[in-house]
Amino acid sequence: MTDTPKTAAEVEFDVFLARAGMAVPADRRDTVIAGWADFRAQLDLLHTRRDAAHEPSNIFRVKGVAR
Repeated sequence: MTDTPKTAAEVEFDVFLARAGMAVPADRRDTVIAGWADFRAQLDLLHTRRDAAHEPSNIFRVKGVAR
């Protein structure tokens, strides 16, 4: 491993790996950490509160849904 400080994503991922008793090969670690950071960013977007403007009432047509 390198002597560079770990990012928050690396620390969080290491904790999850340790809790699960898993290991990631060293040659794949950078790619897996990048994927983990992207995954966390997507989760933050999904769990953001949205108002009615983000979910318009006219997305579905009742006739198409209630066949």
